Amino acid sequence: MLIMANLFYKCVELSLWCVFSVALLSFIYLVMLAVNGVKVQRRKGYQDQPHFSILISVYNEELTLPSLLDSLENLDYPKSLISVLFVADHCTDNTVLVIKKSGFRVIERTGGELGKAVSIKYGINKIMDGMKGDGGYLAIFDADNVIDSDFLNSIVRALSKNIMVYQGNTTIENKYQSIFTRLNYINYCATNRFKELARSQAGLSCRLRGQGMVFNKSIIDQFSWDASTLVEDQEMLIDLVLKDYRVSWVYDAHVGSVIPSSISDSFVQRKRWSGGKNEIALSAIIRLLKKSIKDFDIVALDLMIDFLLPSYSVLICMIMLGTALSAIFLETTSFLVFGFIGLLVAFFTYYLLAARLESIPLKILFSIVFSPAYIVWRGWVFLLSLRGAKYWR
Repeated sequence: MLIMANLFYKCVELSLWCVFSVALLSFIYLVMLAVNGVKVQRRKGYQDQPHFSILISVYNEELTLPSLLDSLENLDYPKSLISVLFVADHCTDNTVLVIKKSGFRVIERTGGELGKAVSIKYGINKIMDGMKGDGGYLAIFDADNVIDSDFLNSIVRALSKNIMVYQGNTTIENKYQSIFTRLNYINYCATNRFKELARSQAGLSCRLRGQGMVFNKSIIDQFSWDASTLVEDQEMLIDLVLKDYRVSWVYDAHVGSVIPSSISDSFVQRKRWSGGKNEIALSAIIRLLKKSIKDFDIVALDLMIDFLLPSYSVLICMIMLGTALSAIFLETTSFLVFGFIGLLVAFFTYYLLAARLESIPLKILFSIVFSPAYIVWRGWVFLLSLRGAKYWR
């Protein structure tokens, strides 16, 4: 029995060392990225104002559309250089009527497969003829977005001949609504500043968010706009990087979205996102690894690492679990105990620095005391999502 007990403790200690090593290496990589996001670098921008075709796929969104429609009306950009198209995908409510009353163009899809990727492709096919020859861009938004009035001007100021795809600075519109939305907002700020902005300013590719995405029309024909999973933005990102394009984060181009205000309402959405990413992870890692080795491509290598890295919440959940288990099974003076505690303190400092740089209001920042429960929930959702996800809406 004594031998079995010693073997058990050795296995526990070895497992904890593995968890600690993964967490430490992940945090080191995150810090190396974050250094590039401490200061915002702004470009001088273009002199000309290009044409923007705005595409939005909607499904039974009559209640959420008014805020988006108002923000489209209030865009501070020449109306002659903006065309808006809504694709109403199998809608059964008054979505189409609401859009028509606003004066924007809407086309209905009543047949075929239901899904965002399918409806986006359908919309692109409809507007491509109108985009030809105008030297313009395609901007894609979601029905629950609220677009900053200066969004398009901010994109124009960031335009570069070497960059074909841009991602706006996505944020949470209803951040004050609940403790849950406040915690999500804090996480958004840290991700946007220390991952997306940092990657972009380091010459890497930021991630596509599925909303606030802007594409130069000259590359649209190079992609099929098909998606086999529920994370069409991630699939598009992989295709872009494999074809030597990178996505540039536009810090001043703000677009907000309304998220579920409670854990129960958010569960399905989070499980879908995590499950969709898990479905494509292995294939993405293999393809990106081949690309990074063959072409010595650091952009592909970084994206591959991003697929390998746990999310903030999963990583912190691992550290919290490691702290508890090391305190239970190992001596309290063990290096692992102090190591895990040190990583927790380091992550707390990481978030505080992001909060300082992003000027997060104290009313929101104080919600961080509830973060352990939020992190455990996110970790649980991740475990449940390992099978993938089945439904888009």
